[in-house]
Amino acid sequence: MVQRLGCCLPHHLWRGGAPADSSHLAPGRPCLEAADAALEAGGLFAAEGASDARRSGEGRPLPGLPPHVPAGEAAGHGGSSPSRAGSPAPARAGSKKLTMQAAGHGGGALLKHYGSRDGLDCEVPSFVMKAYDEVEACAYREMEQNGDSLLRFTPKYCGDFELDELVAGGDGSAELLPQRRYMKLSNLLSGFHRRPHVMDCKIGCRSFKESEIAKQALRGDLYQRMVGLDPSAPTPEEHRVQACTKHRWMDFNDSATTLRSLGFRIDGIAHTSGKASGAELRGQRTLRQVAQCIVRYFLPAGGCWEDEASATAASQLRVRIARDLLDQLKDLRTTVSSSQFVRTHSIVGSSLLFIADAEGPGCSVHVIDFANAVPVPPGQSIDHRGPWKPGNHEDGILTGIDNLIRCWEEVVVFAEDAAKHGRK
Repeated sequence: MVQRLGCCLPHHLWRGGAPADSSHLAPGRPCLEAADAALEAGGLFAAEGASDARRSGEGRPLPGLPPHVPAGEAAGHGGSSPSRAGSPAPARAGSKKLTMQAAGHGGGALLKHYGSRDGLDCEVPSFVMKAYDEVEACAYREMEQNGDSLLRFTPKYCGDFELDELVAGGDGSAELLPQRRYMKLSNLLSGFHRRPHVMDCKIGCRSFKESEIAKQALRGDLYQRMVGLDPSAPTPEEHRVQACTKHRWMDFNDSATTLRSLGFRIDGIAHTSGKASGAELRGQRTLRQVAQCIVRYFLPAGGCWEDEASATAASQLRVRIARDLLDQLKDLRTTVSSSQFVRTHSIVGSSLLFIADAEGPGCSVHVIDFANAVPVPPGQSIDHRGPWKPGNHEDGILTGIDNLIRCWEEVVVFAEDAAKHGRK
């Protein structure tokens, strides 16, 4: 059974709320309702209970793709290939509501999908259905076909579905959804306890494809957003027509955040107590400021504590999670450096998704969103660290990971210092 998400996280992160009676597509509750907040960029998300793609027997096969079971696979990554062609998506009674997001887009772009082995008491299903994107689907297929090392850090792609294959009941609810085709992806929150802390970090030195530069269509909404952030930013001509191109807006936005200077940008942090405001996230300028933001909003506090012993345990938990995520980032850098897919593609607009159990110690980092991953032109090569200039296709993702590692080294220092001096 599939349910519509009212607000999705980066396209892979979300969590379920209380069960409902519906057995068809149903509206999800808006994200970040504090009473039941739990935890989608631009992204994917893991579920409670250890459901993953290995539980799936549904879906179209991916012709020619062998099963891929990466060693030490992360939560939510599947191990078996999809089933035979023609296997219908099962209809299952019961539905869950979206209760939290870190960043992302709403509407019908992301659906919850309950697999055949998800019981009615399952709070978070095994999969998400993301609106089909040919570039992103091809990226997953290519990585699967080549057994790429990066698969250790990505969601599992389990084929694609037409909307009619997903809907049970025939009550016309499918007509409410604009997307007619979806990609089935493993839910990265699988294996985590309720209400994890989630952080979406855009990675790379730019958020736009090179093809955007040539597009000259003017947009008044993007001009208004630019003026809202900095009234002096538009050119005299942009002020006159009260509009700007999409590339102009994205270039301005990248320059106004750490994406341009550090190669990464925190786009959202969400947890049981709420989320970091966009204004505060945009205000970060240095690695130290970003590290302080991560300590303040992302690292779990370890639950309620009423005495010195429990406060000490909470501080030590934060140190443990910070060290663990730092080690995973270093592992990711090695993996990205050796990935054939990364070596042959310019990867723009992807994110790193950080997840940590609210009371620890579980935590993980994943790479999500490949809709703007395009092959490097024949005869060209990029190192993912060089400065970008129009036509050179550099994306800066290794620069971003390098700086994220430096940032998390500071996070560890802050957490260790707080534990040493008895601070939360």
